[in-house]
Amino acid sequence: VDAQDKITYINTMMAKLLKADRKTSVGQPLDPRDRQPWGDGILKALVGQARGGTAEVTKEIAYQVTGASHHAKMRAFVNGDKTHILIEDVSKEREMEKSFARFVGPSLVDQLKSTGLASFKAERTPMTLLGVCPAEFSFFAERLEPHVLRDFLNDYVRKVVQVAKDSNAAVV
Repeated sequence: VDAQDKITYINTMMAKLLKADRKTSVGQPLDPRDRQPWGDGILKALVGQARGGTAEVTKEIAYQVTGASHHAKMRAFVNGDKTHILIEDVSKEREMEKSFARFVGPSLVDQLKSTGLASFKAERTPMTLLGVCPAEFSFFAERLEPHVLRDFLNDYVRKVVQVAKDSNAAVV
């Protein structure tokens, strides 16, 4: 966008995300395009912060569209007399983090976020493995109603996972 907050360039992906026509958007004010599911005025606020002296402004936003969760990472930076806005859909990454966090401690999730999957190479390392099973499980499993057994196992696994996470361990 230029100094008057008019769009000077919009790529195909940004046009699609903003539900705007690429050809007719150039030269138009940003404001009408800044009413999105993630909130009204967010792009203008980012542009204002970037122009306010911050070299680059980054904001991540979670929003809902037709009941589905989405996450967008937005960046704004000034280059000459133009302010650039970049929007990246990070929904898949956040969903993967959420799933991963169910089974491992926070430090492993942070490591995944900062270094990516490449840091999880196969390597030999000393470790302790602990196998757990409820006492006399087979005896009770044969005698409990299926729904009671399911509820018991769900509660048991939830507690085991929490202990593992609190200990910075993983459930495999």
